[in-house]
Amino acid sequence: MSDHLEAFLPSENRDYLVSAIVSVYKAERFLAGCLDDLLAQTIADAIEIVIVDSCSPQNERAIIDTYRALHRNITYLRTPQRENVYAAWNRGAAAARGRYLTNANSDDRHHPACLGLLAAALEERPDHVLAYGTSFTTGTENETFAENDRSRPFLTPAPFAPATLLYFPFGPQPMWRRDLHDRIGPFDATYSAAGDWDFAIRASLAGRVAHVPEAMGLYLAHQGAITFRDDTMRKENERIRRFWRRAEVVEQLYAMAGAPLTTPEQQADVHHDMGLRALEFLAPWSDGAFGQDADFARRCFLHALRLAPGRDAPRLSLAVVDALRGDVHKAVTALGELRTGPCAALAERNLRVIARAASRPGHLLSLRHAPSPLGFPSQLSLAAAHVADIPSDSTSDSTGSTGSMRSTGTGWDGADRNGAPRVLLFGESFLPGQGATPPHSEESETTRHLEELGAALAQSGYAPHVVTGPRPERAEPAPRGIAITETGLWGTPGLPDLYRLDRLAESGATRAALLAGPPGAWLLPACRLLRKHDVRTVLLPSISAADLATVRQGGDLPYLRFALACADEVVRSSESGCDAEVLHLMGATSHFVPRAVLPAPAPGDFRRQHGLAPDIPLLVAVFESLPESGLPDLPNIPKRLDVLHGLAHGDGQWQLAIIGGPTGDGPGDDPDDEPGGGVPSRANADPRVRLLGPLPRPQVQSALRDADLLLLPGGEESALPYAALEAMATGTPWIAPPAAPP
Repeated sequence: MSDHLEAFLPSENRDYLVSAIVSVYKAERFLAGCLDDLLAQTIADAIEIVIVDSCSPQNERAIIDTYRALHRNITYLRTPQRENVYAAWNRGAAAARGRYLTNANSDDRHHPACLGLLAAALEERPDHVLAYGTSFTTGTENETFAENDRSRPFLTPAPFAPATLLYFPFGPQPMWRRDLHDRIGPFDATYSAAGDWDFAIRASLAGRVAHVPEAMGLYLAHQGAITFRDDTMRKENERIRRFWRRAEVVEQLYAMAGAPLTTPEQQADVHHDMGLRALEFLAPWSDGAFGQDADFARRCFLHALRLAPGRDAPRLSLAVVDALRGDVHKAVTALGELRTGPCAALAERNLRVIARAASRPGHLLSLRHAPSPLGFPSQLSLAAAHVADIPSDSTSDSTGSTGSMRSTGTGWDGADRNGAPRVLLFGESFLPGQGATPPHSEESETTRHLEELGAALAQSGYAPHVVTGPRPERAEPAPRGIAITETGLWGTPGLPDLYRLDRLAESGATRAALLAGPPGAWLLPACRLLRKHDVRTVLLPSISAADLATVRQGGDLPYLRFALACADEVVRSSESGCDAEVLHLMGATSHFVPRAVLPAPAPGDFRRQHGLAPDIPLLVAVFESLPESGLPDLPNIPKRLDVLHGLAHGDGQWQLAIIGGPTGDGPGDDPDDEPGGGVPSRANADPRVRLLGPLPRPQVQSALRDADLLLLPGGEESALPYAALEAMATGTPWIAPPAAPP
């Protein structure tokens, strides 16, 4: 050590299991919490705390002296001038006496068992050089692990040596063998922000690493960190990419992963696999957004072709990269040359995708590569490594540390139990009433739509599968034939959600998906995964008046625009409402389809069943059209019956069937004061009026089919527009009378 370095070594001369290196600079407000955190570890008696004070101008020394007076396992070093964090870690490593080293950043925290679990993993695996756990992000200074709600994942992927060329995989609190420095050298102190990534690549070249998901830590994210403060991190990341992404390094890392590299063809397979990974990966801090490095992928595919010039697979992948980079003409030419040979089917398919994508670039997301022959886990599988025991049977529930997905009626092997082609129905809420009364809200209408669409699909031989948000613990089970998957997609989707949704969509059994609801952030991961697996997507957006105002004022709805680019079909549920106008203003081609989904009954069924005349005009009034819904107050029906006289034909004959109205006068009801009290009396007085009460769903639809005119209540009676949408589907005209005068 330098003579100018102020050093205070622990009073006891012993070896330790772990040395935790704490780098200190302007860390006074964090230091006591950091030391308390380390001293609370389950293996605290076996931990040496090495504090390296890089000439901090604050009063950390007083705090350290207080702790050193009580604890004999604290080493304190203070440098005469400021050094960066990697120089400080090198000083700490040189002074450390522990068998294993870990960086304990002053503003981060640990689960009490974290360091013990990491040390145990290295003790049990003598051939491993490093172990790392799982971390969560906090924005609250000095929050302990116990206080954190673990809602913000900084989830580290499973170990795969070649993936270290794509991102730093080990999180903020890894542990490594002290003698690893003898083999690969110290941290490179010429870096200020990305030196741990450089160290991770060198460590992965030196030996195996262990992932211990149960060893959990807490990482403080704040704008003052060098990661966010300026462009230092970006520049240093680019420096690492330029230096390490060399062909020989790629092959060395794949050799560490166990890939064969004896022949040029095997080496070509390795570079092709690396290129595929560069086109789609999830970094731990990405919050579910896929990363892509098309330039690196292209270099990998070109090198694969140099090693094995006759291979079609890397030529196909190279064409895909050209299309993604905007050189569509070059991609089409290359794909045309691949129409014969082992990749002919994929080439033909990609040409069709490119043709469809002429006006919708999002379709390019579904371009397909020839699969890698190496059989290593996908990048999404690696990213979701903290998800233990993905359930394989339909009764299993699995909840990850962030996000959750519960499933009923299907396994995760990619096929529903009955083997029928699967159709995914996305909706934020799915609470079918099962005969009970659902809430009067847009959510209940969405539920009704998904439930009936699912029933229609099941009747047609498909396997409907609703993907929805978390449901109450005592929610009714799904209707017969409909599976449900609950997910955090509508909140902040965690990697468990993305991984399981990917598994759900990846099978050829999944043919199509309907995405219904407001155009929010949930559309990004859903569309991305569906396009990746070539699932035909139908978008049914719910557009609000606020959305329309945004577009009219020249603003954008970015999530909707992304979904429009990806969707195969766009459906609107109104002819001229907000959705129709927004889609028109955004230049989208859409189809108008009312929300009715059940097959129309045969004409005349309703009249025959209820004894109604077959040759007299039939008017049907539907109040809260479905019997599952609660009935509204109907005080104005007696007044409105008079309106019907003007709608009759010729001799004034007409007949009216009221569905959903009260079934009789209550004792003592005042027809002028009580809601609906006069309706039964008026109906009994007029033989043209039939008060039928709530009817089963098929009979309501049969009534709408037979009606000559559907009469909807006025706005103050809160009738849902569902009956009107169904009437449109069967060609039945409808009217909504004006509100009655006060």
